[in-house]
Amino acid sequence: MLRLRTAVLCAFSFLTLTVGADVKTQNCSQVRDAYTAKGFSFTNVPYQEISGEHLRVCSQEKTCCSSEMEDGFSQQSKIDFENVLDGISEDLRATFVSRHKMFDEFFLELLDNTERSLNEMFVRTYGKPYMQNAEVFQTLFAELKRYYKGGNVNLEEMLNDFWTRLLERMFKLLNSQYVITEDYLECINKYTDQLKPFGDVPKKLKSQVTRAFIAARTFVQGLTVGREVANRVSKVSMSPACLRALTKIFYCPYCQGVPSAKPCKNYCLNVMKGCLANQADLDPEWNQYIDAMLLVTERLEGPFNIESVMEPIDVKISEAIMNMQDNSVEITHRVFQGCGQPKPSGMSRSARGISDVFTARFKPYSPEEHPTTAAGTSLDRLLLEDDRGIGALGASAGSGLFVLQTQWCWKSTKESHLVYSKHFGRRGSSGSSGGDGGLSSLLVFAAAWLPGSRLKFTDLEVLRSLTSNNLDAKLRALAVGNADLTAQFR
Repeated sequence: MLRLRTAVLCAFSFLTLTVGADVKTQNCSQVRDAYTAKGFSFTNVPYQEISGEHLRVCSQEKTCCSSEMEDGFSQQSKIDFENVLDGISEDLRATFVSRHKMFDEFFLELLDNTERSLNEMFVRTYGKPYMQNAEVFQTLFAELKRYYKGGNVNLEEMLNDFWTRLLERMFKLLNSQYVITEDYLECINKYTDQLKPFGDVPKKLKSQVTRAFIAARTFVQGLTVGREVANRVSKVSMSPACLRALTKIFYCPYCQGVPSAKPCKNYCLNVMKGCLANQADLDPEWNQYIDAMLLVTERLEGPFNIESVMEPIDVKISEAIMNMQDNSVEITHRVFQGCGQPKPSGMSRSARGISDVFTARFKPYSPEEHPTTAAGTSLDRLLLEDDRGIGALGASAGSGLFVLQTQWCWKSTKESHLVYSKHFGRRGSSGSSGGDGGLSSLLVFAAAWLPGSRLKFTDLEVLRSLTSNNLDAKLRALAVGNADLTAQFR
């Protein structure tokens, strides 16, 4: 990754050079033109070469540079370096911003469409009994959205509460001839595990919803982290040695009368590595971050696909309701055995019997009728595009930065001069950038500079644990910083 960063920086310098071995001029006219083209005043440029004894960075041989020019070059080197870093970072920022927006809008619209679909189908199927108890379902979706947006919601407890409330409402509706008090409902809840009024639906749905929402939220928050990290990636503190080296590599050629000379590849890479030396060992962590995001992408395409979980959720809940209706006589009998028979309400059974409560059944789930986003976008399509995009931030991003180099390039030695380069980098060659991944070796550790981030990568063991075989452990690792998620796996 550090090689990639330095390669990108140096790539800006490899422009075609049409000079010969004797390019150095005796006067400074070319330097004057190039110097003023950079926005500097020509008054500081000598007309002829002078002694370079006054220079502190560039060669003290015969020179076209004054002390004022060298000072200006030093300041300009800092500006140029920061601008290039910012330009590189902007591409990364744009990638994360666009993908975060795309997936966030998709997930939220999916939840809205699913809730609307459930409401329409339940109104049509169950009518008044559903409308009188619709807040139970509204609360379910509100809590799912709150969790997705980063709220402190324990999914397992929230789903348990949903089924508990649904059981209470169902039992009241199916036994409206009795007075069902709050104390009696608490007694019923003690027998829920034994009764299993909704069959296996709650257990299966809890597992599916929990995994899918953890993966979806983790993925979107991971994109947020990438975006916030990219905002800081260009903030590199340059040491005096780095600034000196940058001045030598980019502007000392002016002093030698060859302002168009560009640095030799290896020389440029070495300077950039030196300027980014403190971040060199961060490459593995960034690559692990990319691997983690690709892992979650893979899971979202497979068993943790939130779209495949949410689309048929109305049918699954209806199946649970029908299961309780079908077994209502047995369930009521067992409740009466454990909690006693409640007092009559004075309302006859025929007035609000079972057949009047839930008379219709849902038709089997049809994938062709599932709710989609307004644009008709599917999660699979988005993930396919994003898998390619995130992968481009990894190992494959290192290739293609170097094109055919000029034969003549600038190499700073004791006596700075142009040298003949025998190295011809070519696009995609193994020697172009070392094949390292990622756009910046700063990225992962920069995440530790983001205390406000909802998803935290401050613990490097979190990233390293992503290589384990246990999928829940991987998701738990990605959920660090969200106590409610971590608690679910204890």
